[in-house]
Amino acid sequence: MNVHKITVSIVKLLLFGVACEILGQDQYEDEDLTIKEAPYTVIITPIGCTGALIHPLWVLTAAHCIQGGTSTVYAGFGSSDKRNCSYYIKSVRVYIYPNFYHDMDNLKSISRSLPSDIALIELATPVILSDTVNLLQLDVTEWPDKASIQCTMTGYGNHKKRNTKLHLAKLSVRKTCECLTITGVLCGHWIGGHKPCYGDAGGILVCNNKGVGIASHDVPAAYCKDQQKALTQLVDRDCQMANLTYLFTHLQRNMFWIQKISHFSKAGKLVHKINHWCDKLTSLQLTFSLIIALYFY
Repeated sequence: MNVHKITVSIVKLLLFGVACEILGQDQYEDEDLTIKEAPYTVIITPIGCTGALIHPLWVLTAAHCIQGGTSTVYAGFGSSDKRNCSYYIKSVRVYIYPNFYHDMDNLKSISRSLPSDIALIELATPVILSDTVNLLQLDVTEWPDKASIQCTMTGYGNHKKRNTKLHLAKLSVRKTCECLTITGVLCGHWIGGHKPCYGDAGGILVCNNKGVGIASHDVPAAYCKDQQKALTQLVDRDCQMANLTYLFTHLQRNMFWIQKISHFSKAGKLVHKINHWCDKLTSLQLTFSLIIALYFY
């Protein structure tokens, strides 16, 4: 297991974005929703990215949200508004996909990092599941060739000025699109709801009620013809920009790593940590029993 200790640094603005910028008055078609409609959605502070709860002790998000960020993150649960989370849980460790490297000023670096833009956050204590805090099941099947599927993504991104509400984006998603034929990446085009924006990075793409991808980056249409022009547009653009392609790290191709870190079973269940906590409790009970026995002996 490759554990990365995160060093403190200035967080740079990433393409999908870390929520550190207040946008203008640009309005998009709103589709706010309550946390009960997507109870797996997690806000990660202080970096401002979105993530998903996949086990009471594990949160899934994008690696580029974590790389070069703060040494400690907190996961916020159970809220339709990121200002009013029911509670936060501190991270114990953050695992970044091995050899992940990201340089936002280099499009070739970005394209190479897309298939591995994945991180797992291990929580200090397990969450208590409820109608506002629940797990997202991951899809372990292959994406159908040439199939276009309508999917959704939830997040707390700043799609308009000072918006802190949980909202939904609707996307048409394919395995490949235009000149982007990178293995392990899914491409989405916005078809409704709110447009993904700063703070939605790390959010999970959900198709047929299962998590299939992690929100990583977006690229303008110019990418396929003039990459330097595309990079300039990305630096200057806001979330209202038309003809963006949203890129997602495909989870199915990373299931071996997820399983290695968190013991995600082929049956689609995370089993390791529950046993770990049960073992701790049993050990504690045995210790107390031994102390009592020695005292009366």
